[in-house]
Amino acid sequence: MLIPWSIHDYDGIAVTGRVPDHLGFKVRDAVQMQVEIEDVESHYSPGQQPFWLLTKVNSENPETQIRFERLDKSCPMSSYQFTDKDGVYVLIGDKTFKDL
Repeated sequence: MLIPWSIHDYDGIAVTGRVPDHLGFKVRDAVQMQVEIEDVESHYSPGQQPFWLLTKVNSENPETQIRFERLDKSCPMSSYQFTDKDGVYVLIGDKTFKDL
């Protein structure tokens, strides 16, 4: 899905360039997916994980928290949001628009 945007969507955060704002995936069980992500994270030292759940990491970074809140609001069917080391935001959930 491509969603129109406005420059005002980026108030308080940096515009990241001409890339998708995020990628979303529907999974069978979002809670199980989060458990698997946290298990993978546990094998790396802090700051070296290949991706970070936005709900717990960077809680002191206002820009990350603003982006997390915007992603959460714009994609109500997502359950968890994370980013990889390149800054690509990925949302996972086990619902679709029809389920809302």
